[in-house]
Amino acid sequence: SLLWLSIGWPLAAVLGSRLIIRMGVRPSALLGLGLNVAGSLALVVLARSMTEIPEVLLALVTFVIGAGMGFSTLAFILGIQSSVEWAQRGVATASFQFIRTLGGMIWVSVMGGVMNGDLLGRLQRIPGVGARTAVEAGQWANRLLDPVQRAALAPELQRAMQEALAAALRSVHLVMLLAALLSLATALLLPNLRFAPERPQESPADLGSRPPE
Repeated sequence: SLLWLSIGWPLAAVLGSRLIIRMGVRPSALLGLGLNVAGSLALVVLARSMTEIPEVLLALVTFVIGAGMGFSTLAFILGIQSSVEWAQRGVATASFQFIRTLGGMIWVSVMGGVMNGDLLGRLQRIPGVGARTAVEAGQWANRLLDPVQRAALAPELQRAMQEALAAALRSVHLVMLLAALLSLATALLLPNLRFAPERPQESPADLGSRPPE
């Protein structure tokens, strides 16, 4: 799934550059965030309607999310660079990358907390598990994901833990969808910065060879 996300991102960035030149920054940002909403919604629907998502559908969904990242990230970078003076573009770009990295770290922590909290509540209701903290819930999840340790679990316990883990992942998908919707709503407030194509400068030789008007 990460492979298709990585493929969709640069392809969308290439197409987004042409879209930004023709229509401006705002349409590219809205298109990208709209694709993120569509991908997140697809994850929520598929996870709730299927016990196991087919690899083809999962690849398509992650490709759409990656494309959304490509369109929106390029628009944000160019929008920030165009909002400052030329001498400040390096600082603006570095600040954007720093905030983006910091936000990603915080977001991963939040999503991990949501998943562990949901998983802990579900594991506490399974007889024989006895998870009392989020750390113990994570240990049980690791035990389920490890083939050797999973084989040592009783079939009924294994099935109950798989259902608990799947339900916790669905909670993560729902939070992703809410965040994508919030991002799209916020992007509606963005001004539409447009870029005029630069005319090529003529050399002195070209000026001398031009016929008089």
